[in-house]
Amino acid sequence: MDWADELAARVHGPQVVNDSKTPSGTVHVGSLRGPVLVDVIARALRARGVETRYLYGIDDMDPMDAQALLTPDAVEREMGRPLAHIPDQEADGHASYARHHAERFVATFERLGIRPDRYYWMSELYAEGAVDPTSGSPSTGRSSSGTSTAGLPTSATPTTGTR
Repeated sequence: MDWADELAARVHGPQVVNDSKTPSGTVHVGSLRGPVLVDVIARALRARGVETRYLYGIDDMDPMDAQALLTPDAVEREMGRPLAHIPDQEADGHASYARHHAERFVATFERLGIRPDRYYWMSELYAEGAVDPTSGSPSTGRSSSGTSTAGLPTSATPTTGTR
């Protein structure tokens, strides 16, 4: 029995495992630590028959706080703006700087066999009103179906995780 099996043996009832990443630029191999560990936990829970949802969030509302891949004129213009609102620095069809980097990172998951049940983008949660913009916390509003307004189970709280 390894550490993930031991963890899975200690829990009861349905579980939600969640990780997230801020797509602030090119990612390095160490960025995969969180997704790999959370995937191992989800697999161990499921192997024990525990109902498990594996969620992966993209924190694309975090502000640009580094100069990764930006030209000097863009640094002045974009610093402090949400990554979701910064144009893609390459003409490759992505809707934003955040989408460019996040989609490239997430594409790696499939090649590694990491398959979250659902991906969510913080910019979409904010736009849907599912996050209180003054606190950055999920709103307390729930629909009659037992999900948040963003379609996440009420037990799934989007949090900032691996960076």
